[in-house]
Amino acid sequence: MKLSAEGVTLIKFRESCRLVAYLCPGGAWTIGYGHAGPEVHEGLRISEAEAESLLAADLVIFDAAVARLCPNASAEQHAAMVSLCFNIGIAAFARSSVARLHKAGRHAQAAQAFALWNKAAGRVLPGLVSRRAVEAALYLSGDSIEGDDSSIATGEHALGASRTLAGTAIGGTAASAMSAGEVIGVLKEWREDLSGLIPYFGEIRWLLLVMTLAGLAIAIFARWSDRREGRS
Repeated sequence: MKLSAEGVTLIKFRESCRLVAYLCPGGAWTIGYGHAGPEVHEGLRISEAEAESLLAADLVIFDAAVARLCPNASAEQHAAMVSLCFNIGIAAFARSSVARLHKAGRHAQAAQAFALWNKAAGRVLPGLVSRRAVEAALYLSGDSIEGDDSSIATGEHALGASRTLAGTAIGGTAASAMSAGEVIGVLKEWREDLSGLIPYFGEIRWLLLVMTLAGLAIAIFARWSDRREGRS
């Protein structure tokens, strides 16, 4: 299997382990680390060992699918695309702009295209926005990114327009400014230190609100400016 340990860690952290079947945002019964299938049903319970076993089997399938669809990928690119494929499904990944642009060698555009997969049941989910940012950061973290393909893919400027995306990123996540490994480490530390932050939740909440409003303001202005200048 080509998938790196960093890729496995990213998928496990983002999916999280749930031992009782639940309905995912897309409406499918899911269990363990994001495992879905005809055998998963309401009320199903599994052990942690069974969750690990299901994940290992699923990763083999998704790893092979990405390796077949995008064979010429660095370890970092492959891990990022397996994480995306695991989340959206093989059929969706096969027709995605990420796969198409990657195969065309347009790596900067492929990284931008991760952000387009931010919806479930037609709704933008903050968790998907941040996951896509981490995946894009991982995709770009290798040494194999080359060329001057940073222009926006035709027809994909809704989230790809750089100024709008920059504003949204300020409001939504700082993950793309860090390597995927750093993001995963920080998130784990947050989990461990959360109890110590409880006395400061009031101040943190206001700081996050200010950052969010600033990001949204930048995104709205950029979108208005793009429309005025005929870029969208």
